[in-house]
Amino acid sequence: MASSGPYMKDYVRLELAVESAYADVFGSACDGDSLRQVFLADYSRPSAMPDAQAAILAAREFVPTTIGALVERARQHYRASTPPARKR
Repeated sequence: MASSGPYMKDYVRLELAVESAYADVFGSACDGDSLRQVFLADYSRPSAMPDAQAAILAAREFVPTTIGALVERARQHYRASTPPARKR
C-alpha cells in the first residue's frame, strides 16, 4: 500500500481493515493483534505514520512472505467497510 491514495483517506477504516487482515493472516483476532503490537513496538518507522500503515511495513520487514496476503486481505476489508457519513 502506498502512503497516498484511497487507503489513506480514512484512517479509522484503514485501522480496522489492517487489524482484520492481521487476524486473517496470522490467526485469531487475539493472536493477530498481539503480533501486530509486537511488530509495532520493534519496527523503526522511517517517518510519522498511522499505526495501520506502520503495521503493514513492519510485516513486510519481519515476515516478507506474508505481505501479499496481508495487503490483499486489508484491501478486501477496507473496500467491504462502509465509509462513515460525512458531517455537513
